[in-house]
Parts: sequence; C-alpha cells; structure tokens
Amino acid sequence: MHLTTIEFLDWYKRQSGDLIDLSNSGISGPASLRDLGIRPDDLPLYGDNLYGYPPLKELLAERFAVEPARIAITPGASMGNFTVLAAIVERGDRVMVESPAYQPFVKLAEALTEQPPLMLKRRREDNYHLDPDHPSIDDTSFKVLVLSNLHNPTGVYDPPETFIQLAEQVSARNGWLLVDEVFLPFLTNGERTTSAVTHKRIIATGSLTKVWGLGGLRVGWVIAPPELSRQIERSMDYLHVVQPFITEYIAWRVLSDTGPGKRMLKSARQIAASNLEILRDFLSEFPQLDYVVPAGGISLLVRFRDGRSADEFCMRLSTEHHTLVIPGSFFGVNDGFRISFGAGEETLRRGLKSISKALNEFVKIT
Repeated sequence: MHLTTIEFLDWYKRQSGDLIDLSNSGISGPASLRDLGIRPDDLPLYGDNLYGYPPLKELLAERFAVEPARIAITPGASMGNFTVLAAIVERGDRVMVESPAYQPFVKLAEALTEQPPLMLKRRREDNYHLDPDHPSIDDTSFKVLVLSNLHNPTGVYDPPETFIQLAEQVSARNGWLLVDEVFLPFLTNGERTTSAVTHKRIIATGSLTKVWGLGGLRVGWVIAPPELSRQIERSMDYLHVVQPFITEYIAWRVLSDTGPGKRMLKSARQIAASNLEILRDFLSEFPQLDYVVPAGGISLLVRFRDGRSADEFCMRLSTEHHTLVIPGSFFGVNDGFRISFGAGEETLRRGLKSISKALNEFVKIT
C-alpha cells in the first residue's frame, strides 16, 4: 500500500478558522454533551465493544432491517470505506469510481491497488444521474465500483433500481458495489434506507457526521454480508484495535428511541430545505452559473457556463472576501465549486453576499 497526500483534505485542514465557512458538508451540530441531553457523569468509559457495542449494532440492524451480523461499527464512514476496500482489493486490482468524485475515494483506490482508478462518468446532460448502461461497465474489468448516494458533490439521488441494475452487472464479474450513504438520511425515511438490502453484492457505509452533525464522535458503520463484515472488523485490529467505548455509547444514546436523534434529524432536514431556497434565490441572479437542484443534503455543485476555471475564483473568495467554498477541481470539475449550506441562516447570507461581490469582480477581471 502506497499512501500519498489527499490534496483536498490537506488543503481543507490548512484553511483559516476565521473564514465564513460554506464548505462543511455536515450540518452544524451540537457543541456539547449538554446539547444532547447527556450528563458527563452518566457516561461509562469502558464496556463491551471489542467488535462494536452490541446495543448500537442491534439498533442499526433494526433500523435497516438486517441481522446484526451484517453491521460493522467503524470510526466514521471514511474508515468504513477504507476497510471495505482493504478487505476486497489487492495490489494490481482495478477499482472504478464515479466522476465527479469525492477525492478521498480516488486516492484510497490508488493507495490500496497502486493503480489509477477507472472512472464512471456522471454526465451533466443526465443531471449527474448514474447510467446503468454506461459502456465502461461492460468494457472493463474491476473488483469494486465506488459510488455515493446522495451524490457528493451534487446532492443528486438515484433510486434503488439503479443500484440493483449496476450490482447485477458488477456481480456478473464477481465484483462489488460500494455505496457511501452518509447524506441519504437527509431524505424522508432515508435514515432507515440502504441499498445494501436490495442486492447481495452491495455494501453500504454511513455515519453520524453529516446529518446529525456529530463528526466529533467518529462513529460510522458498514452494512455488508456477515462474512465480509467480520473481515472488516478484523482489519481494524491492525489500525486502532478498539474504538473508544464512550463514543459508541453516546451514538447509541443519541439514536435510541428516547434519545435526541429524531429531533436532530428533523431539524437538519428543516435547515437544509430552508437554506436551499435561500441559495436558489441567490443563484437565480447569476445566469452565468449552472447547477442541478439537489434532492437533499446541504451541498450543491455550481459551474461556470463558459467553462472557465474556478480555482482562481475560489482563491480570491477566500483571500479577499474571507469566505470558503470547495474548488471543484478537487472533484475533477475544474469549472466549478461546491457550496455547502448547512450553517445557520445568518452565516449563509453573509457568505452569499461575499460570493456575490467576488463573482461580480471575477467576471469583470476575466
């Protein structure tokens, strides 16, 4: 395995905390345990979670209508994606990744196989929806196809039948379909939905980071066939041995029927819907920009219709107007940028005001 720099994360982690942040793809979550209705004195430091806290696994299994043996608890969805690929691919294998793509998907495939991934194009003319009949699926050999639903960075949703069709094609070559579903709970009943129950060769990952805003807990999960789930759990013996019990326990408390999870989920969906309307009103004033309305989530991809590079615009926006968005080049889209709108309304409006100034200046300059 050859680890190289993930340029997106390296860039993101070096940004100033003083910027107006329209880059964070997770909802603005609770700041303390008190906001979760949890007292520190109630939290045990140790418990039975050598391969995942059983009550948390059972709760997730019930939510997704699968047996607990299909659930592996991981330190976030990123670790879930890592361990899934580590369990399946070897050096020299090929992985196919959607495009536009969340860059860590691409870099992870490269690191584990030491081969550049094949790319499955999500075309703008198809509103970035997946095409189960894409010729590259039939003409190439690969072990895993990596996708996201909702799609990152566009927020586009693809229905279960699309993934079933893709899984049928991939499984015919004894391959797997890995679907990152961290944004799916933004949709109605999405917190109980997973493509992993629709086909035996589909693996899904999720976490509490995006919708519940609990990235600080680093709790995620993988839904996979039992034998693969066991491999994923054993692979973590090489990485961190045991997840901190306290974070899994808090996750269980949050998601339980008496916890604040339902309230947090409802609030996140309301924020996403309200802020999307504000953002759409804003974008309607700039005909030089193109975007697809996301089905859910708190991010969308904006592109310059004339195809000009957006990197300079994003740099000017941050250095001169103190506002942060994600350059589309990190997703393989040089003429665009990703705006996230999960912050408070005041922050969003301040950021959009900065973007307006920067756009007017940038269009005149270029």
